[in-house]
Amino acid sequence: SALPLLEHVAHFTLMRGLLPFLFLLSLSTAMWQGNILEPNDAPNPLGAPMAYLLGGQKCGSSSLFKMLDDYWAADELCSGHEIGDEPTFFRKEKHFWSSMKNTSEAESNFEFYMQHFDTCTGSSLLIDGTPNYLCETSSHGNVPQTMREVYQRKGIDVTKLRFAAILRNPVHRAVSYYGHGVRQGWNEVAGKTWEEVIDADILSFKDTVKQSGDEIPGTVCHSVQGGLYEVQLRHWFEHFDPSQFLIVTFQQLLKEPESTTNAVAKHFGLSQHKIGGDADKANTGKYMRPTVTSKEIDFFEPHQEALFRLKEKYPNSFYETPNNKFVFYS
Repeated sequence: SALPLLEHVAHFTLMRGLLPFLFLLSLSTAMWQGNILEPNDAPNPLGAPMAYLLGGQKCGSSSLFKMLDDYWAADELCSGHEIGDEPTFFRKEKHFWSSMKNTSEAESNFEFYMQHFDTCTGSSLLIDGTPNYLCETSSHGNVPQTMREVYQRKGIDVTKLRFAAILRNPVHRAVSYYGHGVRQGWNEVAGKTWEEVIDADILSFKDTVKQSGDEIPGTVCHSVQGGLYEVQLRHWFEHFDPSQFLIVTFQQLLKEPESTTNAVAKHFGLSQHKIGGDADKANTGKYMRPTVTSKEIDFFEPHQEALFRLKEKYPNSFYETPNNKFVFYS
């Protein structure tokens, strides 16, 4: 089976001091064919988004969104605008569903949500690129369940919703999250070392699981919970059909930006475009990179193995070609 070999790779990597762990080569025999989806004849019913780039946070979602935004015209794909004193990044990400406490509150505020898209044309596919939706699946309630119920109450066919996500080596993601927090002055990392932050987050996660028996992430996408991709995706798959999702890795986007971005566009029902150059690394910054140890690698390893089992179960929801495997490189 694949898992003993993966354990051997992890041991070999640690023994050679090659950190972080080269998470994990796909050993699946199932190859991505793409999901066969009916065309969306109404790309923005009632002026509501029908495409979501769910994240992950600090995984390259801003880079993927920028590729889509740069090469697809506003009459094809439209992310709308910020309102009032909202920060400028609300043009990309609206943070609506993760801020709602329940379905009733979301339904009451849905008209305001749609106002963010009122400058988009009737032919445009509307997209919300909030990267927190993937990891804040139960923030203030239940993001995918609330979304599904509100769309259904508005008479919108939820089977026409399309979701994409981009994932990254979870150790790298945790380091990037820490660096971003240091630059932004977040209280949870301010004045703390990498070791202090990661130790506290791992302990907090284990305590939460012990008390509740539930690994579904809670109200934050911190260094640990933000990288538990299998848990997050499995939760979304409980509320929407897996065929509505396309998952790619940051490594795939960097290796083949044109084909990877076009695969996401095709999944959204958009035309294909010629893309020149490399993928832009958006939303980055300089910071002192901490030293990663086997502790972080050992924590994430079983969760990465679970992710590849999920990929084996739903191969058409995970992008992969013979020349661009679903991998997480160090």
